[in-house]
Amino acid sequence: MLHHYLQKGITPEYILGLDWTTRLFYQASMEVWLKEEGEKLKLLRG
Repeated sequence: MLHHYLQKGITPEYILGLDWTTRLFYQASMEVWLKEEGEKLKLLRG
């Protein structure tokens, strides 16, 4: 998760400083993004 958000310009220190509920939200958001990217790849492959 840290790698994903670091690529988006959010520092690990920021993520690690969040409370657990907010971290879970960030994790769920990352999972949605990954699922959407996977769907895009499937469409491109035909």
